[in-house]
Order: sequence, then C-alpha cells, then structure tokens
Amino acid sequence: MKFYLDVRFIDISFDASVHFATTFTSKTEANADQFFNELILALDRRNVDILHSEYFRIDDNPMLERRTLENHLFYLERSTAKIEIDHYYIEDPNQDMSVTENLLQKFYSNKKPVAELARRHKMPVIVKNRQTRDNIRNDFYYFSLEHLSPKSEN
Repeated sequence: MKFYLDVRFIDISFDASVHFATTFTSKTEANADQFFNELILALDRRNVDILHSEYFRIDDNPMLERRTLENHLFYLERSTAKIEIDHYYIEDPNQDMSVTENLLQKFYSNKKPVAELARRHKMPVIVKNRQTRDNIRNDFYYFSLEHLSPKSEN
C-alpha cells in the first residue's frame, strides 16, 4: 500500500514554518497508522507546534495517485532544506522520551539497552521564516527527529 504524508509545523527554535511531505509504503493500514502516529510523537518530543498532519492512501485510486505525485514533484522543486530522520527499533519504546533516555531507563532497570538504527533519511522540506516568509536554506537550518518503533515489529 502506498500513502502520502503531509505535515506542517512551527519550529519554535528557528521561528520557522516547516512543510514536510513524502510518500511511504506499508503492508497494512494498521502499520501505516502506527508509522504516522510514531512520527507525530517524534515531532511532539521536539516541542514543535503542529499546524496540520494527515496521511492518506493513494494507490487505490489511480487519478488521486497521479495528481498527488504531480503535486509532490512541485513540492520537491520548492523544497529549501532537509530534515534528518533517524528511524530506530527499540524494545517497548517510551514515546515521550528520546532514544538515549529510553536506553538509559532500560539500563537502570536492568534490561538490555539496545536500539537498532534501521534507516537514516534526509527528507526535503520547505522552510520559511515566519516573520518575513523568506526561504530558509539548508546552510541555515538544521532539524532532526528520532522516530522510535517497537523492535518486535521490524
């Protein structure tokens, strides 16, 4: 199954408006929902103000898929920066904590503190200064996320 993800948020530390959109695949609707929820929780850990967040399936409607992908190409042409997303698999992650905090908690609880970095992505985003609406480019912008997934599901 193929999905389209669209998230807009305010990065308070940069006073920037960020638009992040991408496609992703999933074997089931439940896995797609879990992936999306984990990503939103990762943004929550970064203390951003989420303005809009949605995802929807695009491969079950050829016209929707074509139009969505055309729009996404337009989005990619307008992207000004990249965000880093590190996708970790960790046993029973606490989504309120970073990967480091999760590992420390497991260590102090006498559990095996293991996290597996599954993928590291640099995803294109559109970033604008909230006051001037000028583009903020990669050389002036850095944002990273830790996307935590339960290890048993990788």
